[in-house]
Amino acid sequence: MEIHTSKGILTEEMINSPKYCCILAYFLLSDRRPKPAGQVWRDIWPDENAEHSGTNMRSLFLRFKDVFGFVCDHRLIISSKKGYMLNPDLNIMTDVELFDSYIEKAKQELTVQAKIEMLKKALEIYKDNLFPTGGSEHWILSDEMKYKYKCLAIYNDLMKAYFETCNYVRVEHYAEEAL
Repeated sequence: MEIHTSKGILTEEMINSPKYCCILAYFLLSDRRPKPAGQVWRDIWPDENAEHSGTNMRSLFLRFKDVFGFVCDHRLIISSKKGYMLNPDLNIMTDVELFDSYIEKAKQELTVQAKIEMLKKALEIYKDNLFPTGGSEHWILSDEMKYKYKCLAIYNDLMKAYFETCNYVRVEHYAEEAL
């Protein structure tokens, strides 16, 4: 996990906390609506007591503010009356959103070659795991599978497109990659 800003890059190693990384991945991969502290706590750590989740979340976010402060002057996660959320004033684009945008652009392309280029861009950023250090977390497994299926669909679309252009070498290449 990396966060790129105009002030620098914040890496997972710099964050140096599995809990921060889980919370951060949770907010980056979920919808952008506010979520109550108890819901976030139960979604991420269902086996832990959520009784003091509000206090625990406030404490985590205050400490995370210091870590994120190295690369941004604003808070990444803010609180509102409805709960916690990513700061809507920040322009945040995840690689998952970029991946999805390439797929959508490929669907809209008029030429086979333009479609191929968009699909190849999507594959370039696909990393097989959404959150490698937290990939076994229960809350991310359905998203992991969804993106694995999307990736297989891209391979399928690429093979069809190359088949249409009689480029059988590329069909074979993407068939091998998909396997």
